[in-house]
Amino acid sequence: MKIIGDFWEFIKNIWPLWKDVRNHRKYSRSVEKRRKEEGMVAAFLHEFEQNIVEELPHELASLILAEFCFKYFQLTEEQRSEKDKKLESALIQYMNQYEISL
Repeated sequence: MKIIGDFWEFIKNIWPLWKDVRNHRKYSRSVEKRRKEEGMVAAFLHEFEQNIVEELPHELASLILAEFCFKYFQLTEEQRSEKDKKLESALIQYMNQYEISL
């Protein structure tokens, strides 16, 4: 009888973990889908505006933006998609707003 009780406790405790993992995987898939459909810059700006700006302090948001811009502007012209090139002006506006220079 103890085995059944232990198994039930295991199932009860693993359920919230499974839900968290599932939610994380769904979120990751949605970000990846957005990146493929709209481009890397659009996916970053969406996450930046929705989650980073509202949730994190200004200094930390500035560091995240600086890191992304540094990596993005290191890409060659051929590596950047047309969708990304169209949104570079929005990215540069955020760089100016957060006083980031590369």
